[in-house]
Amino acid sequence: MIAYLYTGFIFFYSLIVHSLSFFNDKAKDRVNGVKRTKVEYKNIDFKEDSKTILIHCASQGEHEQAIPIIRWILANSSWNILLSFFSPSGYNYADYTKESRITKAYLPFDLPAEMNAFVDAYQPSLVIIIKNEWWWNLLACLNKKGISAFLVSATIRKNHYFIRLPLSFFKDRLAAFNKIFVTNHASKESLTCVYKNEILVSGDTRLDQVTYIKQNLSEIGCKFTFNKTTTIVYGSVWQSDLKIVKRIVRHYPSANHLIYPHKLNESNVLKLQEALENSKLISSITEHSSGISIVTAMGELKSAYNYADLAYIGGGFGAGIHNVLEAAVYGIPTFFGSNYKKAAEAKELIDMKCAFSLSEKKDSELLFTILQQEKALKEIEKKLKSYFSPKNSPLSIISKELVKKIDVHV
Repeated sequence: MIAYLYTGFIFFYSLIVHSLSFFNDKAKDRVNGVKRTKVEYKNIDFKEDSKTILIHCASQGEHEQAIPIIRWILANSSWNILLSFFSPSGYNYADYTKESRITKAYLPFDLPAEMNAFVDAYQPSLVIIIKNEWWWNLLACLNKKGISAFLVSATIRKNHYFIRLPLSFFKDRLAAFNKIFVTNHASKESLTCVYKNEILVSGDTRLDQVTYIKQNLSEIGCKFTFNKTTTIVYGSVWQSDLKIVKRIVRHYPSANHLIYPHKLNESNVLKLQEALENSKLISSITEHSSGISIVTAMGELKSAYNYADLAYIGGGFGAGIHNVLEAAVYGIPTFFGSNYKKAAEAKELIDMKCAFSLSEKKDSELLFTILQQEKALKEIEKKLKSYFSPKNSPLSIISKELVKKIDVHV
């Protein structure tokens, strides 16, 4: 009964997305992308000696988590990679035009016939699903066909619907995963009521990704001095973050303030500039950037944290904070709003006293004194160095299990 209800829900959801595609660009991209993927089924050229691993990412954020795994597979195996997405933001962002072993596709809507056709067309020998993605008909298909699957970087909370209602429908389909890699012990504890195969606490693969970015920036000498002026980087700033941003700017009037908007459309950028007195728009930072700068460079934020003495992560007064690890990997204190509950790594960093949540109603004294506390800054840097140590690499745990499933170079 639940299987029919779920499939019916997905069917009506797909109809809604198709209807929205007539006037919504994102829905249109997805609908056209799925159609294009179906056409590509007919042009697949399989070689007898090659195998494919399917890695599914919902969107851009999950793709960031997949990159360390993709990099490892390309370096250690001859297997091909099928990278599937649900959202156009992920599909369009992931550029692998120079990598012949990677194919991009849209994962179809989770209907039994659609999933069977997709799996039959691409014939993956292993499937990796990133983060919290619950494609119940896809899992049923993999189970039926005996295709191995991993769930990676999952964070499971006690209020997940299949934890609160541990029905056989969910248990049977979760059994398609040979192993599940979770980000923390609380997730493992929550999952045990519905999943009986091996659960490994590996952490979040974004740790590997941000560490890789930092190492590569260091190798190319990507570090400005800004004349030793204090530099504060604000990542993925929303309009709802402006009250806090203004307070920080007022308290550190002589600092360099590098503000990266979450949305780079012209109207949003101009609203930010209007709200921040004496701010200027720049297309990219240089060592001569000073004062209050609203930076419109796409993709630069990850490297900009390299220059920061302190970082403010946006989104905490809205849907939720953005990637705090991108800043924390540089050993600096991070601040963000009160909505961080879904970010397990933010809670870990708060417990370590390396990150701090701010209230919209009152100032945090620590925010305005942290840069003068040299001892505290060194302690934060020390703790974060240990947190991002190679011995804590999630990829090191995941790769040991991949070796058992795929052919690796000797």
